[in-house]
Amino acid sequence: MPTLAEIFRRHWPAYARTFANAIPSAQRRAVAALLSCRTPQRGGQLFACDCGTFHYAYHSCGHRACQEA
Repeated sequence: MPTLAEIFRRHWPAYARTFANAIPSAQRRAVAALLSCRTPQRGGQLFACDCGTFHYAYHSCGHRACQEA
């Protein structure tokens, strides 16, 4: 199942063009947060395990509608 962020990445540009004047600024801010979720734009952390492998994890947006928060 796709995440909310994936759905917005796919469909937001067309939706925003169609309904540009009707989208409240609070909703625009929420979508901007969700679109940047778990991307380099949010930054992240490098994790190291005892076996010597490393894993980089990007930060979530923290928005209440985010499924990955």
